Amino acid sequence: MPYYKNVLQLLEKSAKRRGDMPAFGDVEGDMTYNELLHDARALGSLLSDKVGHCDGVGFFLEKSNIAVKGMFGVVYAGGFYSVFDVRSPITRINKIIETLKPAVILTDEKNKEKSAELVYDGEILVIEDLLKVAKEDDEKLAVIRAEALDIDPLYVNFT
Repeated sequence: MPYYKNVLQLLEKSAKRRGDMPAFGDVEGDMTYNELLHDARALGSLLSDKVGHCDGVGFFLEKSNIAVKGMFGVVYAGGFYSVFDVRSPITRINKIIETLKPAVILTDEKNKEKSAELVYDGEILVIEDLLKVAKEDDEKLAVIRAEALDIDPLYVNFT
């Protein structure tokens, strides 16, 4: 069994082997491995200007295909993610934000208005808007990948 230094290597291998097969699905439908890989790389390229090596990124949205694209995108950018339960009280989420100190917070159109209630001085970005303009930058992603270690955080869960 091969040793994967980073979860992105597993995604890339899966996309090569199963590119047009469903990788994830939600109530909106399925997304293929190729779709996931392309959008995650594009988001990672874009987010790398805002997210540094081992920076946290908050997610204020429901679990969905678009959230998974964002999660992998954050990892491509060199960061890690933490998902906030949008049904939690805002005061609890604000305490998590205070502890996490995220580089940015990602939300979606559905939760954009509610995200304005968060106490956060940084940027709150709408993932659908990012996907409209994001483009893959192979050189930028290669530099980030070269800095990645197998002990870098991937995800932080606040319980």
